[in-house]
Amino acid sequence: MSRIRSRAIRALSTGVMLLVLSLSGAESARAGSYVMRNCNVPGYPSAPVGPWRTGANSQPFWMNACSRGGGFGFAIPGRTLEWQDAAALFIERPTDEARSAIALQRVRVWAITRLTGTGYALFVTAWRPGQPAVRVADPPGSNAATLYDTGPWTDNPKSLAVTLHCDGVFVPPPYSCNLHDEMPLEIQGAEVTLSEDVVPVASVLGGTMLAAGTVGGVRSVRYAATDRESGVERIEVALGDAVVAARGPTAGCTYADFTACPVTVEDEIAVDTGQVANGRYPMSMRVYDAAGNRQVIQLPAVEVRNVVPAQGSPTSAGAGEKAQITARLVGSTRSTMTVPYGRRVIIRGHLATASKQALARARVDVLERPFRTGAREVAASSTVTRTDGTFSVPLARYGPSRTVRLTYGDGRLERAASRPLKLRVRAASSFRATLRGTLVRFGGRVRTLPLPAAGKRIVLQGRAPGFAWSSFAALRTDRRGRFAGRYRLPVRRAGVKLQVRVVVPAERAYPYASYSGRPVVLRVR
Repeated sequence: MSRIRSRAIRALSTGVMLLVLSLSGAESARAGSYVMRNCNVPGYPSAPVGPWRTGANSQPFWMNACSRGGGFGFAIPGRTLEWQDAAALFIERPTDEARSAIALQRVRVWAITRLTGTGYALFVTAWRPGQPAVRVADPPGSNAATLYDTGPWTDNPKSLAVTLHCDGVFVPPPYSCNLHDEMPLEIQGAEVTLSEDVVPVASVLGGTMLAAGTVGGVRSVRYAATDRESGVERIEVALGDAVVAARGPTAGCTYADFTACPVTVEDEIAVDTGQVANGRYPMSMRVYDAAGNRQVIQLPAVEVRNVVPAQGSPTSAGAGEKAQITARLVGSTRSTMTVPYGRRVIIRGHLATASKQALARARVDVLERPFRTGAREVAASSTVTRTDGTFSVPLARYGPSRTVRLTYGDGRLERAASRPLKLRVRAASSFRATLRGTLVRFGGRVRTLPLPAAGKRIVLQGRAPGFAWSSFAALRTDRRGRFAGRYRLPVRRAGVKLQVRVVVPAERAYPYASYSGRPVVLRVR
């Protein structure tokens, strides 16, 4: 692989830092597309590097700091590239028979390019066979992640590579490029749009919904589904045109590889027949893959007969009687809870009448209002109570600080609402810092959105052994949350280990609680 890429690079007029798009024949139009996100794509949680790889005819070190809020790329030992050396980060679409239908449609890369140095220069260009190279970055590069977007493709690229090569610009070899930074290329996030048109395969294995006679209450359908391309993402059961059961995304959907969701799923889904009126309905199960391809299985028609509860039963109440909702945040005994960004939070509660009669199979709505001036309360999700009136509902993992209320009002009783629950979510930010002599260079990105229109204010703090944290810089991010800067130490004491960190303070226009990042240790040399 390294030899092939080396030949491809030498075939170009002179070696440059290239974005290489190798193409194969054209593909037919696709039924649907899906997205694979790797490392730290802005606005999304951190993900693995996935299928990205490194290859070279020199010996770079593979770097992967995605789990720490950084990026992935390669480091050049000695910070020197000779004229015949090359290194590449590349991704290739699957060629195995099971996934050969997957096509590349678009690639967006958030990359930091540290191109300064001595000797000869490095360039970033986009190149596709048969087309001229297009320069997209020049030295000195950028210490903040810059978006490079290939745009949508009408053909089907076979691979993509980001390649580093020393460019002598018509100077006869030998020559070299001496880099100021050991890691000249760092991809902080990569978003690849993929497509495939293969319909998933599914079968119904059984379940009480298929029992002979009439059906009522909560029944089940057991199923198995397979999709070897993008993976099984969603399952639905419909009575007529009404979807009465849905599950998705499927547990295990990471959207971090060519197969975004599990290849095979075998499970049971609960079907609430009370969501439709009594009568006879055609029944179907719909299976979707991550690309949106759908398989519909027609099942035997069913006769729904739900008994209307008698007066005074746990599921009914007299006209004008009031309902009561109790709810709490799991993990807290108070109505307010503070969690880090991305933490899963569940609300549990109980719905009953004022006389303590449980309300079964009743809809409970979740209303949320962000901690932001002028924000409105909106419906976020809903759930259905169990037979004993209890319910549990997960909140969105990546939302801001907000007030949450649970409400009920399906016509059986007067409308009711729980007490407000306050979820305080801490901000989140990536942060990196290096020390050369007395010069500290730092950068990162505030990942919790939305940001104030003027950017988010952040504070940089440092401390020496035996001292408290002290602020040494304050600045605002750009509109995407990115920040970068430098600070010169007033004193240089060799051997001392300093700690620096980023602090994202709370602001009135920013719906997140304050955050203090993990310290980065810098050794003074």
